[in-house]
Amino acid sequence: MDHILDNTGLWHYPVLLLNALGGFSYAWHIMALQFMTPKDLDYWCARPNDSISVDDWKTINEGVDVRCFVRSDDGSEVECDVWEYDHSYHARTLTEEWDAVCDRKYLPGSSQSLMMAGMIGSLIFSQLSDWYGRRRILALSNALHVTTGLIVATTSTFWTFTITRMVSWAVTMGYTTLALECVGPGKRALVAVSGSFAWFIGLMTLPLITYNVRDWRMLQIINSLPAVIFAIWVCLIDESPKWLVSAGHYEEASKVLEKVVKRNRLRDVDVNAVIAEAREQIETERKKKIRGTIVDLFRGFIIARTTAIFILNDITGVLVYYYLLYFTVDIGSNSYTNIVFTAITEAPFGIVSYLVIKYARRKPMYSITYALVIAPLSILLFVPQSENVTCMVLALIAKLSGQITWAVIQVHVSEVYSTHVRALAGSFVHTMSRVGAITAPLLIVFKYDSRGGYIQQLK
Repeated sequence: MDHILDNTGLWHYPVLLLNALGGFSYAWHIMALQFMTPKDLDYWCARPNDSISVDDWKTINEGVDVRCFVRSDDGSEVECDVWEYDHSYHARTLTEEWDAVCDRKYLPGSSQSLMMAGMIGSLIFSQLSDWYGRRRILALSNALHVTTGLIVATTSTFWTFTITRMVSWAVTMGYTTLALECVGPGKRALVAVSGSFAWFIGLMTLPLITYNVRDWRMLQIINSLPAVIFAIWVCLIDESPKWLVSAGHYEEASKVLEKVVKRNRLRDVDVNAVIAEAREQIETERKKKIRGTIVDLFRGFIIARTTAIFILNDITGVLVYYYLLYFTVDIGSNSYTNIVFTAITEAPFGIVSYLVIKYARRKPMYSITYALVIAPLSILLFVPQSENVTCMVLALIAKLSGQITWAVIQVHVSEVYSTHVRALAGSFVHTMSRVGAITAPLLIVFKYDSRGGYIQQLK
């Protein structure tokens, strides 16, 4: 079957394009919270009445951090529990809705961390896709994602927002497994790299939206709507022929492969012989097991060790990537410019990853890419925080190296496991890597101290 699928043509383009564009709104969702809780939002302890102007109020409390304290009648500082917010640039923010200021600044990072934890639920959908098909579950995933995403926009408290956002991400699935199963071994590198293009597009377009939309509810609605397009798109493409064969749907698989042969204008291809050969191999495996489960990923020492190594590597790669992504966006004072610059510098990722995946051996590359992560991060420990450009460059080098590691892992996993657990293996490894994604947002509340390289909590 691989020799048919390896010859890409018209049949492949809708699937490959879906893989390249389908996840662009994921970048919007993941990075949106930094704009829903903007760090440039000005606020101050609420005035006792409107007859006192803001400037006069700040003058009265001169010498006191009026954002969190006010001067009492006896001259001492007293913490406040009611705030006013500047609406000059931001119409409605989660910072204001949650009062996520002063000793409550941890709320945005906690919410982001819990959202990442919600992505563990995607394991359920990957299991379902192994059982019931890639297209059907992807369509369901997109439908649920847009529904729950719109519900998020109606929430008003920290916990309702966070929980519904967790659910929204728990039902999210990627398109890489479907795309990988629609191509042969020679095109796996192309598929793995093209999937990152959606993330690049998402990061590039996010500043355009967040700069013009300063209402967090409207921003959440806009972020959720692309899932409608992709739910329809999924319904218009064919099911993975490899999944159809592995699930025993040989007649449907034959029809799909005939369509591949016709649209791609292939010659001298005996689809019936291909199906017969695949059927014999699959039915031999099915005598032992029909549906793959997580247990299969730990059945035997070698498989268990392989799974554990993949998990550890993916956790590390995801932690490095997300933390450095948040770090680079937070450098300096202009998050909009930072995220555009960060997105632009991700452009080499596709080319470098493609070459690495296509021509380099997997295991040696891990040592090289990890060295390129550790070296710049070690230097970064001794760079003053005020050196914005130097910090940005070092962080981006480390982030790019971490991304390449991640890309290699994606393809490596798909090469190691058999078809009946391939999607489950990829999803399980990625799901466990959410430990890194969960931890990274919590590190947002920490900051490099320019005086000597230790970590301190943000004031």
